[in-house]
Amino acid sequence: MGSLSQWIVDEAEKMGFDACGIACATALDKESAHMEQWLEEEHEGEMGYLTRNREKRYDPRLLVEGTKSIVTVLYNYFPKQQLGDGEHFKIAKYAYGADYHDVLKRKMRLLLERIETQTGKLEGTRIFVDSAPVLDRAWAVRCGLGFIGKNTMLIHPSLSLIASRNQEPPTTPTNPLSMIASRNQEPSTSPNIPLSMIASRNQEPSATPINPLSMIASRNQEPPATPNNPLSMIASRNQEPSATPINPLSMIASRNHQSLSTPHHQFLTAGRSQRQGGGSFFFIGHLFLPLDLTETGQVLTNRCGRCTRCLDACPTGALEAPFHIDARKCISYLTIEYKGSLDGHDPTLFKGWMYGCDICQDVCPYNRFALPNVEPEFQPSDQLLAMREKDWKSLSKDEFEALFKHSAVQRAGFEGLKRNIDFISGGELRNAVHDDE
Repeated sequence: MGSLSQWIVDEAEKMGFDACGIACATALDKESAHMEQWLEEEHEGEMGYLTRNREKRYDPRLLVEGTKSIVTVLYNYFPKQQLGDGEHFKIAKYAYGADYHDVLKRKMRLLLERIETQTGKLEGTRIFVDSAPVLDRAWAVRCGLGFIGKNTMLIHPSLSLIASRNQEPPTTPTNPLSMIASRNQEPSTSPNIPLSMIASRNQEPSATPINPLSMIASRNQEPPATPNNPLSMIASRNQEPSATPINPLSMIASRNHQSLSTPHHQFLTAGRSQRQGGGSFFFIGHLFLPLDLTETGQVLTNRCGRCTRCLDACPTGALEAPFHIDARKCISYLTIEYKGSLDGHDPTLFKGWMYGCDICQDVCPYNRFALPNVEPEFQPSDQLLAMREKDWKSLSKDEFEALFKHSAVQRAGFEGLKRNIDFISGGELRNAVHDDE
C-alpha cells in the first residue's frame, strides 16, 4: 500500500478508531441495482429520503465534486452493560450515550487535520457520518472492513477468530460441500437500512467452526455477484467475485469489489486496532478526499455459512430472506422512522423494544467477539441507568430532555418515544391478562 495510505490507516488506529480502510471513489453499479430493486418493491416504507439524490448516493464523485478517494473508519459502540433489566423498555445500544453523529464527526475532523499535516490544506473534503446520501456499508466493504451478513448488517470479523485458522463463528458443523453449495444460494437483495434504525441493527452470522482446507481454498473461487442490501441505508450496505450484499436500512442514518487474493489473516491485520474486537456494533464514518490514494483492503466474502440465527430470531419477520429486509416490518423502523400509529401491530412482537432493536445483532455469533467500547461519551448516564418500568411509563417532556438532550433518541422525539412506551406497555398488559386466565 502507498506510504500515505498506510500512514492514514496507522494514524486512524492511533486515534482510537477500531478499523480504517481506503478505496478509490467510483460508481457503485451493482449495489445501486440492488438498491433500486429494493426501492421498487417499496420496502423503504415512509423513508422518502432514500428515494432522493439517487445518482449522488451511488457515485460519491457526484455528491462531492473532486472526490478521488474515500477513507472509511469503524468506531465501536458495544456497551459494557445493558440498560434496565434487559427485558423491558429497551433502547438500541447505539443510543445509550451521546449522539454518535457528533462524537464521530469530531474525531474524524481531527483525523482530517492530521492528514493535512502531511498533504497541506485540502479543498473539497467532506466528512459523513450517517448524514448524507452515502451507501455507508457498501463503502465499508469496499474498504475491506468486513462483509454484509444475512441480517444486512456490516460484520467486522475478529482478528482472534481469523488467527484461529480462518474459523468462522462457532456452532455450524463443518461441511465444506454443503457450505459451498449454500453460498451459491445466498442471494442478496436487501437494501441499506438507516443507521438510526440499524445503527441499532448495523451489520452481520453465525456459527461456522474451523474451516477445512478445502473450504479455505474454495474461498478464492467464490461465486460472483451476491446482490447487495439497501436497508442498511436506513440511516444508510455485496457484489462482484465477492458477494457482499448492500443494506439501505443501515443507510438510514451503508459495499464491494474484486475477488479476495490476499490471505485472510493478512487482509484483516491491515487496518485493525490492537483491541481485536469484532462483530457488527460499529459506527461507520467516511472522509471524502481529493487525493489519489492506494486502496488498502480486499473485499471479504460473506462468511455466514448456513447460519440463519438472525432470520430465525426476528420476531416480526422483517428479515424475509438472507440479505433482504422489509423496513416496514422492522422494529427499528417502526419505533424510530415511522411516525404514524402503531395500531394494527402486535405489541408482544416488539419484545420490549421502545427505541430501535438489536435482536438480529445480539444473536449473531460474530458478536461473541465484541468488546466493550472505551469512548467516554458513549457511556449511559447514571440517570438513564436508574430508569425502571414506572419511570418510563410516567416519563415527562422535561425528563425526556434531561435524559436525551444530546442523544440519537431525539430522532424519535418525546412524542414518538411516548407512543412506543404506551404501545409496548399495552403488549405487556395483554400478556399479564393472558397469564392470569
